[in-house]
Amino acid sequence: MFTNMNLSIIIPIDAYHPVLLSNLESWDNQNFNKADFEVIVVDSEKKTDWVEAIDDLKSRGFNLRYEIIESDHRSVRANFGASQAQAPLLLFFANDFFADETLVSSHVSFHKMHNDKTIGVGTAISVESQREASAFLRWLEDSGQLFGISFTKNVKIPEGYFYMGNCSIKKSFFEQVGGFNEAFAFPCCEDYEFGIRSISSGSVSRLVENAQAIHDHPITFEERARSMEFAGRSAKILEKLNAFVPIEYRPLRESLKRIVWKCQRQINGDDQLQHKVWNSKLAGSFYQGYIDQDA
Repeated sequence: MFTNMNLSIIIPIDAYHPVLLSNLESWDNQNFNKADFEVIVVDSEKKTDWVEAIDDLKSRGFNLRYEIIESDHRSVRANFGASQAQAPLLLFFANDFFADETLVSSHVSFHKMHNDKTIGVGTAISVESQREASAFLRWLEDSGQLFGISFTKNVKIPEGYFYMGNCSIKKSFFEQVGGFNEAFAFPCCEDYEFGIRSISSGSVSRLVENAQAIHDHPITFEERARSMEFAGRSAKILEKLNAFVPIEYRPLRESLKRIVWKCQRQINGDDQLQHKVWNSKLAGSFYQGYIDQDA
């Protein structure tokens, strides 16, 4: 039985980048009644400093839970969080994001104006100082490599687009689609594959205005190369699931050829050679992961 709560925010901790504290504080700044939404953090092991921060927020009247489930699969943690949710509307949110003050109210208002099969997509952009300091990070975001599409220019939401960073969906529809496929061992593509399945259930993905998240994560090239290995391994799983669909429905991350084509359209001037180098090296990491998945 649902309470009067409007929204359950699910934060499945990324085992490869377990940060949270700036994320938690951002929920204290929402222009929305804190009694009308809850935050469910799902981790694979309890962290003492997080327990203290969570207890502090709970003392301020937050509906906040810290759940532990022994699995390194982000998909498992996300599904568990959804199963514990008390509200009819779910928001999946990345642990290395923090929320602008209008994020909760924007997602709730959006779903009041759309049917039950609509996926609400909030935007994400890195901390401005981190973008200014890193040409590599700017390229990842502007080209669409980081989140599958670009949120920094000409934002267009493909049908079936879903990412674990900042997306809302009715709990009933999430369950109808079947939740995230727990075959994905890495924090990659389980959200993409869910979005593809949602299409056959009648979903539409739409941009939620004023629901911006700030990505607080200064990504290094080495870290991104590791993520591309995970993407390659996950692509092999997608292939076995026969989850690929015609190109017009593919978010950017699904096809390496699509990634290269899109990025080449973004590059210009003196940056062109450096972008090609990054592209080639990340492509190599992707292929290595794809090969290693069956090794």
